[in-house]
Amino acid sequence: MLIANVSNAWTELGDAGQVVAGAAALLVLITLALAWKQIRMQVRINRFAVYDGLTRLVMDTDRVFIEHPEMRKYFYDGYPPPTDPLELARALAIAELLADFMDHVAEHIDELEDSAWEEWKAYFGEFRQSQVFKSFMDQNPTWYSPRLRTALRPPIPKPAPEYEPGRYPDEAVITRWRRERREKRAALREG
Repeated sequence: MLIANVSNAWTELGDAGQVVAGAAALLVLITLALAWKQIRMQVRINRFAVYDGLTRLVMDTDRVFIEHPEMRKYFYDGYPPPTDPLELARALAIAELLADFMDHVAEHIDELEDSAWEEWKAYFGEFRQSQVFKSFMDQNPTWYSPRLRTALRPPIPKPAPEYEPGRYPDEAVITRWRRERREKRAALREG
């Protein structure tokens, strides 16, 4: 009964009802467009906030090395851990600070551009040679996210290309590499 009344009322409105319906549809489209624009703006604001936070963390870690330049060699130059207990404690504290920073990046990386993670992993890779950092991470494996632990693994080395000393690989070698790569891909797809 209610549907019949609504249908009758709509019919009685005629052209005016169609104008109202069209205006309502237009209003809905405008509202959706504005909502989409606000969402895009919020995404940019969130991305900026993440970049700002990461920049501050990078500066904080840089500040540690500015205040204690003698510690830099343990993280960037691959020196063995210090034997002095105070210096070792400071080096481990810096390792923890770096790991916390890296874990923060790993947790928020999805809010950045797609290429950002590869760039951050390359930066994190600089610390793989640090015996202090590696020791700290080995002693505390459950403290950090699986994404960070995976990023800190050394890359799988590529096989050395076949070439004669002093010469680039010739076309036959390159063609063989390409064929072997295609065969491996095909085998993986079938397997």
